[in-house]
Amino acid sequence: MNTMIAKETLAPTVRTKVYALKGIMYLPSYTDRAMYVGPGNLRERRTIAEAALVDLEARAHFEMLWPRSWTNVVDT
Repeated sequence: MNTMIAKETLAPTVRTKVYALKGIMYLPSYTDRAMYVGPGNLRERRTIAEAALVDLEARAHFEMLWPRSWTNVVDT
């Protein structure tokens, strides 16, 4: 069985800023550009503003993620 997936079948991704804080990855919200979301289900996950992550000295880096509703220009 061939396990390779044709590139055309993959969902599009864009270079997106993410943050790591104390070993926890925070991804940008799909709907609110200023908010980042931690892991977990809807009741347990932490949502935090980008400014707060910066204040807490979270490490920013870039990952290839599915586009967000606000994605039209990629931050550098």
